[in-house]
Amino acid sequence: MVRDYTELRLLVSCPSPRGLTIGGRSLPLAAEALAQQGVEDPDPSPALDRQLLAAGQAQNVPGPWLCLRARISHALEERLRAYERQYGQAYGLDLIDLASHGLDDQGEPRTSADLAASPPLRPFTLEVLRDYDPSRCSLPHWARQKLHCNGDLKAYFRQHGLLLISDWALLADSSERRARVAWERCGAGAMDVNQALALHRAYRQHYPEAMAVHRQSSGRRSGWRPDPAFLRAVAPEQPTTTTAEQLWALATAIRRFLTAPTSSRGFADGEEAAVVDPSSLEAAAGEVADDQASAAELRQRIEQALERAAGPLVAATLKADQPRWTADPSRLLAWQLYGQGLSQRELAEQCGHQQAWVSKLLKEKQLAMAIATAAAAELKRHPAFAAVGRSVGGAERLVEALRNHLVTPEREGDVAPLRQAICRALPSLLP
Repeated sequence: MVRDYTELRLLVSCPSPRGLTIGGRSLPLAAEALAQQGVEDPDPSPALDRQLLAAGQAQNVPGPWLCLRARISHALEERLRAYERQYGQAYGLDLIDLASHGLDDQGEPRTSADLAASPPLRPFTLEVLRDYDPSRCSLPHWARQKLHCNGDLKAYFRQHGLLLISDWALLADSSERRARVAWERCGAGAMDVNQALALHRAYRQHYPEAMAVHRQSSGRRSGWRPDPAFLRAVAPEQPTTTTAEQLWALATAIRRFLTAPTSSRGFADGEEAAVVDPSSLEAAAGEVADDQASAAELRQRIEQALERAAGPLVAATLKADQPRWTADPSRLLAWQLYGQGLSQRELAEQCGHQQAWVSKLLKEKQLAMAIATAAAAELKRHPAFAAVGRSVGGAERLVEALRNHLVTPEREGDVAPLRQAICRALPSLLP
């Protein structure tokens, strides 16, 4: 159908409670490009995709690229709706939130010169086109593959406890350190941690060869499962059924660890800051104060370390969300109001969303913990904090005190330091 090449699928405003829905936008430049190619009412096909790709590369004009971006947007919408149908109810996924990770193209004219920019490109349709090779697969298939590998979308899935990776690939992709921590925290079964790590090492040793054979025989990278011969090679001393069960248990532990509400990797997205003692930063400074430095001097050093850590981490967080502000202005509004000191309940009311949406967007605890951890790492290099660094309990108390300080106002009516950092960083990202 001609609309596959002349209608862009994207998020558009509507009178619904969310204020957004998936809709279409006609692209006159795309229709003109089709006419110039001698195509009036085309059926989507790889041949026409290749023709438009060649025209865009040769002529350096936006029309052919708009045709391909529209084509990609239809494939992305189809896959995003499939994600929502398959996982939405079980994992609490929202179609509009899903669409914000792929349907961000507003139809601005772009040419082949724009594809030479540093990845990842925005809108996402350009990122799909950036390294598309028509000799390898069709354009819709490539679009679906790129969406599946989208880091922001993966993070959104992980926030909701969903990892779109098979147990077998997850085991192969996990380091020994991850396997150790996951089994210690989330493992269930008779294996001790040393047995689990030995099994994991053996699995990863034999996995590359098994995958190479699978790709050669099937022509696919997915769909592999360990057969009895593989299981015997991994653990020849025990029945293959036992090995399969142990591998599944280890994969389950890793999956639970990666999607757990709390772990050493950070707090769950959407958790609000706990009620804390505003004097915790003074306690942290007082705990390490000695003849080398007064508590006031240490507090100043702590404040400076937090400011240095917060700058790049806050900027990176906002930049990661910035591409979605055009399609969903309520995201930018939420950041602005958060920086001004409004509560999450007030933010939800102002932005027209549920409070859970606000929590998932801000990731307050996760961001505060990342900043606190980075600042603590700097502080422990100072002689006054050396003893804290050598004590697990002391180091944990320091990080917790820093996190508490970031999310808690000094005095009633003040704005917490993390919110101040957001407020300082936003102006540089606005048009």
